[in-house]
Amino acid sequence: MIHAASSQWASRPADERFWTLADAQAACRTARENSTIATVPITLSRADYLAHVRDSDGLCVACGAYCAGGVEPDANGYECEECDEDRVMGFENALMDGWIEVSP
Repeated sequence: MIHAASSQWASRPADERFWTLADAQAACRTARENSTIATVPITLSRADYLAHVRDSDGLCVACGAYCAGGVEPDANGYECEECDEDRVMGFENALMDGWIEVSP
């Protein structure tokens, strides 16, 4: 059993072999940080967009959740209560970065 595990580990590519669990976690974290998310901008009416701005809401660009209140307009990297990712942006930033489109 140990021989089989050892030979499986040895036959993996170098970027899939880790000496410690911490090394494996670091590799996963780096891969996640370097990955991209394909998204389609969220389209809102002008009235809805302005209501979110007035209420200081945020938008999680990882999961698409709206975060109610307490998000600064230029916020970037706040934690999302839905998915726990640090990807919440203020609505103004989200609009400027292309995550939101406002319909006429």
